Amino acid sequence: MLAPIVTYAGLGTLVTGAVGVGLAIRNHHRQVNAQIFLELSSRYETVKEAFPSGTWVNRLANERDLPPRSERLTAAILSYLALVSYSHILYDRGYLSRDLWTILQDDLRRTLGAPLFAREWASLRPEFAALPKFMRHVDSLQP
Repeated sequence: MLAPIVTYAGLGTLVTGAVGVGLAIRNHHRQVNAQIFLELSSRYETVKEAFPSGTWVNRLANERDLPPRSERLTAAILSYLALVSYSHILYDRGYLSRDLWTILQDDLRRTLGAPLFAREWASLRPEFAALPKFMRHVDSLQP
């Protein structure tokens, strides 16, 4: 009579423990993603500050209103692309959740598809030859 109770109690403990471990893993994954997102956000802000005055704000301008090429602008865009490539690597390797990648994608689609970035991507593309998936991704966002 007592044996079935002990068996069910042991099974209940096992299930409760498994659920607890599953929740702990899920919470840890969410915490890590939040930390990655905060770090990426901080780095994006730092990169944006490197752009020549007014360039980031006007990055979506049409082709007629593009700023002239300059070393500083090209370097800033290269830094931005490098950060985007790191984000892409994190996503591709499963370190960045699909939800966070989707949030980033909305901005990337607008920015990397803008005439300014299309112009610069043409000359900076070879810098990313070691990252063919990233290159295909950027190419897919270009007009």
